[in-house]
Amino acid sequence: MAIVDRLLKNFRKSFPEKNKFRFFMFFVVLSTIFWVITKLSNTYDSKVDFSVNLIDLPVTIVPVLEKDLELKVDLTASGFQLLIYHLFNKKVELSFENASYASGIALINLFDQRFQIEQQLFGNATVNQVTPNVLKFNYDELKRKKVAVHPILDITFMPGYDISDGWKVEPDSLWVSGPEKLIDTIDRLNTLPIKLIDVNNDIKKEIGFVRTNALMKFEVNTTLISASVRKFTEKTVSTFINIKNLPDSLAIKLFPQSVVVTFSVLLDQAARIDSKDFAFSCDFATSDGGDKRSLIINLEKQPQGVRKVRWKPSQVDYLIRQ
Repeated sequence: MAIVDRLLKNFRKSFPEKNKFRFFMFFVVLSTIFWVITKLSNTYDSKVDFSVNLIDLPVTIVPVLEKDLELKVDLTASGFQLLIYHLFNKKVELSFENASYASGIALINLFDQRFQIEQQLFGNATVNQVTPNVLKFNYDELKRKKVAVHPILDITFMPGYDISDGWKVEPDSLWVSGPEKLIDTIDRLNTLPIKLIDVNNDIKKEIGFVRTNALMKFEVNTTLISASVRKFTEKTVSTFINIKNLPDSLAIKLFPQSVVVTFSVLLDQAARIDSKDFAFSCDFATSDGGDKRSLIINLEKQPQGVRKVRWKPSQVDYLIRQ
């Protein structure tokens, strides 16, 4: 005993009073931690709120929710598990495969869902009761409609360049589904805008669509917009003006008798276009029996592949010969 007393005395001497206090507090904190762990390891009953994630909905059903659906679940679980559920916003999935749908209201009996909820909980937590007994929400039924794709384009070309065969859109129409009231307002589907500057090469862009409502669903999410860009040149030819609906008893002379036509055409096709490929006319029936002093010149025919056709003059004077 004398030896033990001497060891304790030496141990006390090795710790000043300040260190003794810290040592005491360390054991107090350690004891508290063990006490908390012991308590949280025990099993308790508690009510926990869960948000609901709907699954297995029919493809034609769209929930109309003003806020997240919620459940109050009476659980038997460890203190650790209950602490986690209370501290964090947990979600559980509920299957609406066997729900009833009528008059815009969906209903599901939650008694049959207790096992499904329990399977999503930690460890051996047990579901005692779920409130409410029946979960319901309002819904809209989907309507399906095929609409044309409308590209939103802002394209400027380098001088002398343009598209040669028009724009290609693939797909150029698609099925859009959503709530009936929404789908009835849609007559076309706009793409996201495409803006290109100083273009002199072929265009090929995959682009998405403008989604005006999150409830809209598209058959595909993108469309391919393409065009062949080629070099164009400007050409001018002169061709005669024909007169239509002139009575056999009259003869007239036009001033001038020809029109000067300017147009754009692909550079490698310009040589084959000449004046005989165009036809212009004016209609004597619009002269009010000869009272009008001039007639409007109309384009009757133009060759394939030309564009930006313009002519001078746009009207022609005439002299009636008896």
